Amino acid sequence: MSHEDYPWRLRLHHKGYASVLVERRGRWIRFDPYDAPEGDDVSVLTWTETERCRGVIQAIGEGKRPTVVATPPTRMWLSAKGAVDDCSPGGKVDKVKIDAIEYQPVPYATAPEAVFKAKAALMNPRLALSRLKGRAEKPKGNPWR
Repeated sequence: MSHEDYPWRLRLHHKGYASVLVERRGRWIRFDPYDAPEGDDVSVLTWTETERCRGVIQAIGEGKRPTVVATPPTRMWLSAKGAVDDCSPGGKVDKVKIDAIEYQPVPYATAPEAVFKAKAALMNPRLALSRLKGRAEKPKGNPWR
């Protein structure tokens, strides 16, 4: 769905969680879409956390072929789930250059958080195993901005 007659130059919508929708003339750009992208929108994934990839995975499950900008390991991981149109970071999508700069995130767990997470895992081991399994299936890499 092309939005050539869109009345604004640029409009940003926070769509919940980490998801941001950039509305503009041409294809809309969805950063970390929580819901499946519509039409020919471009999805930019900044990391492989479940909430950031959820919309693209949902679209693949529905038989759509979303256009995805992500790091190479993330694109390969998504391609194993179904068909996606790959766009490499650093390239242009509809005259918009999308670059990826990796950064080192805050450490996963500080000492107090580690104690809290260990206690939670002991209280609900099935949930902990489910989370570990989901994390093991995802590609490794740092988020990018």
